[in-house]
Amino acid sequence: MPHTASKRNPGRGRIHISSPSFPAGREFTQQEIQAVIHSTDAGLRIPITLGSDHPARTVGCFRTYVKVDGPFSYNAWLEGIRRGKTMITSGPLLLLSVNGHDVGETIQASLGDSLEIRVSARSRRPLGRLEIVSNDGPIASIHTSQKKATLLHKITADEGRWFCARCSRSDLQDPMEEPDIAHTSAIYVHINGAPPLRKESVQRWRENLRQHKERVQRYGRFSSPDQLQEVLHHIQSAMDAYKALEE
Repeated sequence: MPHTASKRNPGRGRIHISSPSFPAGREFTQQEIQAVIHSTDAGLRIPITLGSDHPARTVGCFRTYVKVDGPFSYNAWLEGIRRGKTMITSGPLLLLSVNGHDVGETIQASLGDSLEIRVSARSRRPLGRLEIVSNDGPIASIHTSQKKATLLHKITADEGRWFCARCSRSDLQDPMEEPDIAHTSAIYVHINGAPPLRKESVQRWRENLRQHKERVQRYGRFSSPDQLQEVLHHIQSAMDAYKALEE
């Protein structure tokens, strides 16, 4: 599906997608970084990726880096994305670990366990703000004019959590907006086997799906009524799954 341009959206990274099932002018936004966070809080695991495919941008001005296990190959690169071993950037390089676990991995913990989060960053220009983000937002940060920095933070396991790292020389967190911004995918912490799960995020996605269902019914173009019903069935199944999570 073709990407579309969009207005500036401070503090958010996003992937804008225009669906051919909707008329021109009905483009909608899918998976802003904030939306990915809500997805994670709702029990989903979505790797963050980004690419400079828009013709108005220089190829490579923002990129996705993927950690590959073993010899490099295209299939190994795709598998790294599936496993969430990614970082998006328009300049800096970020490395995140929690108790020695890398991005994309899951830690099985118990209440009261110690969690040590480590972020290493380097860039050709001053890094600016370097942050560790978890659940509600930043839990640790430093501001530096250096080109290399390390941020360490310890917390006690109190609930299911995810952790990301990000850095920026401005208030923006979207590498598509300007240079020198980076953001990792998440590391997940399950408490007694339970993943991070927040009801407000589950409710948010149920509402998004409800609105999406209305848009499909109103604007969707399909080859047959049966095809429309199939799509509506899938949307309703997702809504039912989220409802079950709420309960």
